[in-house]
Amino acid sequence: MPTPSRPSRRELIAGAAALTAAAPLALNAVTPYIAPFLKGRTILITGASSGFGRVGALLYARLGAKVIATMRGLPRPEAETLTAEAAEEQLDLHIVEIDVTSDASVAAGATKALEIAGGRIDTLINNAGIGITGPVEVQDMEATQLIFDTNIFGIQRMLRALLPQMRAAKKRADFQHLVTARARHRAGRRPLFGDQIRGRGLVRTAGL
Repeated sequence: MPTPSRPSRRELIAGAAALTAAAPLALNAVTPYIAPFLKGRTILITGASSGFGRVGALLYARLGAKVIATMRGLPRPEAETLTAEAAEEQLDLHIVEIDVTSDASVAAGATKALEIAGGRIDTLINNAGIGITGPVEVQDMEATQLIFDTNIFGIQRMLRALLPQMRAAKKRADFQHLVTARARHRAGRRPLFGDQIRGRGLVRTAGL
């Protein structure tokens, strides 16, 4: 059986950048036909209830991938509408509950995702994240801790849950990617924006 064509890291990053730039329009736009070059690949994306996560989940599924779209707090209306849209287009898209701030939720969600994927996740997209705007001196410590628990430790939890499988799979195939997706914020408007930089560094040190 021929090996599916493999998009490069640059192509995936370019796609993520295009999503960031076009997300407000893409939420209601009709996606033009593009050859399903992700056929045979499995992508897990966190924070898929809305915004870039939802757009990305649908886009990658339309490109032929098996998509595992994760979100917290199931059941919720966003999951129902995403499921309905995927079913209408006959997309291979599955919704799994993962709260990246919870060790137990990440462990349970990763186990379920691997079952759906047949034991192999090719691409992990760490999209779940939060940002709080305003002067840093008025931001309470609970909010600050939530930012880091989501944007930094959330990524670490996902890496710990899926990296062992991804490293093992790399021996059999070289399509292994870790992508950290974050919206851009103006300096001065969002305190502690360095969490984005730390998150990217954490992914780079994963070594895949």
